Amino acid sequence: MAAREGQEEMATTKPEVVRKAERLVVSTMGGRDASHDAAHAFRVRDLALSLAKEEGLVSSPQSLEIVELAALLHDIGDYKYTKDLVEDTTIVEKFLEEEVLEESKREKILGIIKGMEVYYGPG
Repeated sequence: MAAREGQEEMATTKPEVVRKAERLVVSTMGGRDASHDAAHAFRVRDLALSLAKEEGLVSSPQSLEIVELAALLHDIGDYKYTKDLVEDTTIVEKFLEEEVLEESKREKILGIIKGMEVYYGPG
């Protein structure tokens, strides 16, 4: 019961941009195969936040928000699911601009996502 109360407390203190990102993930990735569906994005987010906290970022809510958003949004433009089979961050860029995130945050989030593409690469 205490764990559930903790989850409910976290949900109520979650920034609105994170809630909107979660909805975008569900609407964009909902029909994908299990390897890259919405549940995958949520697992990656949970792991990334856990690692960030272990590394001491808990004292920086702004850094945690960057980590959380990058983790949630990292596969939205995955090349395997785009019509041109090319990595595409357009949806993420548009989302971040519409949410009026500071440019430095947008750049960091996009840098993390694009860094994953460089590391894993298409195909």
